[in-house]
Amino acid sequence: MFAPGVRIRWTPIQDAARTSSKSVVHKVRCYLNACLEEAVEQELLGKNPMRKLPQPDVRPECRRFLSIAEIGALLDSMNARDRLICRIQLVCGLRPGELFGAKWDDFDAATGRLRIDEAAVEGKMKATKTAGSRAYVWLPIDVVASLKAWRATQSGAFIFPSNTGGPILTQNFLRRHIYPAAILAGIMQARPKELPKGARWIDRSTSVNFQAFRRTCATWFQKHGTTKDIQSHLRHASPSTTMGVYVQEIPESVRTAVEALDKMLFEQQPASDGRAN
Repeated sequence: MFAPGVRIRWTPIQDAARTSSKSVVHKVRCYLNACLEEAVEQELLGKNPMRKLPQPDVRPECRRFLSIAEIGALLDSMNARDRLICRIQLVCGLRPGELFGAKWDDFDAATGRLRIDEAAVEGKMKATKTAGSRAYVWLPIDVVASLKAWRATQSGAFIFPSNTGGPILTQNFLRRHIYPAAILAGIMQARPKELPKGARWIDRSTSVNFQAFRRTCATWFQKHGTTKDIQSHLRHASPSTTMGVYVQEIPESVRTAVEALDKMLFEQQPASDGRAN
């Protein structure tokens, strides 16, 4: 219950604006607005104080994508397992939770596909971001071969398990593997030495991260596939598509485009069998 005269502070929205995307901030605003509207209906508040709340400035969206040369430099700075993970991300444009939540029973080596029907979020398995995200994605022939070799070294359920056997935590993988490799490759700025301990130093709009990988996939994919192919490959389905709640097939033309994209990005890169160094 809201006590009379209590001043409502908008720290949830301000916090979300500093660390999250525009869509997340919009959701926070919607949820808070709904709660306050209910308080008005229940006569706990005279007016909804969010009526005139301005839209806060949000952090910049990720505009970073990698050039062919940057991809090569990044992979050269990684061990075999991490190269395989990044190759899949760059070619398939998966969200990190989708890949780290993928299990071996999702991998169809015979048809060269990976089923996406759930995602790992903070170490727990949850539904995918949207209903339209539930789908199959095509895997290039070389990636299928690398996954087969990697599977021979694994015994757990997850394709890429953490040290404890569960799904890898996205932020841990960024901090421990992608950021160091990107800094070593010279495609991302290192932490300033004079920066105080605990201070934020990563600029998500320009850093090498999973958003950059997904954007890289979309940017280079347009050289090989149509706009519809890109939409299908990245699973940007409309929420109103009722059949989107099921795992769906994708056009054969996407397979051809995925194979061409993989060859363009990695034909001059060293082969990887997926085993960690």
